Amino acid sequence: MIADRRCFATSQLFALNCIICFADFGCTGAAQRTAPNGLVLQSGEITAAADRERVVCFAGNDIVFSDGRRKKSGGTLIQRRYLPAQAQIHDLVVDTDPAPGAGRRTFRVAIDIDLENGRFVAEEVGGNFKGQGALIGPPWSWTRWRGSYRLKDGTRIETEERYDAGGVVVKNVLFGPDGKQTLSYAERFRRLSDRECAQRFPE
Repeated sequence: MIADRRCFATSQLFALNCIICFADFGCTGAAQRTAPNGLVLQSGEITAAADRERVVCFAGNDIVFSDGRRKKSGGTLIQRRYLPAQAQIHDLVVDTDPAPGAGRRTFRVAIDIDLENGRFVAEEVGGNFKGQGALIGPPWSWTRWRGSYRLKDGTRIETEERYDAGGVVVKNVLFGPDGKQTLSYAERFRRLSDRECAQRFPE
């Protein structure tokens, strides 16, 4: 079903996950690029005290394309570490279900928080993408994130993330280097329990 082993998706946050391309959804051309999708997942439903470090984890679940078709996911895991004292968030994104033969992919994303203006700046440490956006809701318990990310190949990804007690829904719209829209989809990420988080991301 995967059109090309170069095509994989986040399912990002988001940090970012990895962009998945499916042959039967017409995912070709500009969309066929190795690009972290998690695009950066930003977390917002957390209610723990804002002044202490904490870790939460998410797992990809369902992908819904703009034409209504659905695809089961689960290949992307995200560990998010909140560092209020440094006004930062560190995301570790692992693509555990890549295209055949592509191997396991790991991305690390550093997110700087501007609390005064409700903004963030994010950059993948390997230089694969960078972006910025707005934070909506109480500081360190944001309920929505809006971001714009640029991949090193020129692809742009516009995202909106909405958080609730069960996880996050990430809407992604991709534009090729020529500015034309190539793909639109939404993905549900389930928030993992502390035990699941520790099992998936052992220290």
